[in-house]
Amino acid sequence: MDYFKLVRNLAIPKEVATKVYRVCNGGYFTRLYYARPPMIAKLRYWPNGYTKKIIRDFPILARPKYNEAFEMLVFTDVFAILGMSSSISGESLSMSSIEREVDSIFLKIKEIAEEHGIPDYPIRTSVSTDASGLIPDLLQKRSKEREMNYLSILSDAIYDSDEMQKMKEKYPWARTLTRETSLKAISLSRDPEKLITLLNFLIVIVAGSVLTNEFDRLVMKHGIRDGLNFLIQEGHSALMNVEEGTDVFAESIRKLKEDVNSQINYF
Repeated sequence: MDYFKLVRNLAIPKEVATKVYRVCNGGYFTRLYYARPPMIAKLRYWPNGYTKKIIRDFPILARPKYNEAFEMLVFTDVFAILGMSSSISGESLSMSSIEREVDSIFLKIKEIAEEHGIPDYPIRTSVSTDASGLIPDLLQKRSKEREMNYLSILSDAIYDSDEMQKMKEKYPWARTLTRETSLKAISLSRDPEKLITLLNFLIVIVAGSVLTNEFDRLVMKHGIRDGLNFLIQEGHSALMNVEEGTDVFAESIRKLKEDVNSQINYF
């Protein structure tokens, strides 16, 4: 199952669906499905991919059929993400929770459009569907991540980051680093702040979505954006108090931080 199969049921022309898909860079399901681990990192700026990132395309997405196609993309993405977290956390998935999340995105679109004086923008009507067929693909991705070595996930993510690429352009020593030794950049760099910020974010995401179900628990309780924000807040607190492993998530943070430091010192 994919977006194009679902949108076909709305009698939307293929060229319209394709245009919407391209404007939104495939939507969040596609980003998660093709993401390098940890996949949940792709939700860091949710839902900017539907709002700030595509503001200039609001008038196009407001057109008849385009609006419905955009609605379907948002709805299926939300359905898939909440369905994934519901399955992992054991919390029940209700249509009302999906609708609330979708409505919050269109409310944000309205706020941004009015702030920038854009009269035409996509609105929420009544488009909905059963997108449960998308959930198993995300669950399979999460399952594979949990079978991976968490230090490898972190070092690979750092190695592939924009921050690392900038370091390679600036420092000859950075070009000698491999995926296995990429964390060493933190101790070698004269200006490691951005890399440290990224690493801390990745530690929180790995602890919350690979080592524990904290991400999913918070998403089902607070929604996608607020759930992720709460996860980052909890993770930051745990990072600042690494000796105090007061729960499973905090203990995972402590262990990850300890292992990362050992890895950096080893190389």
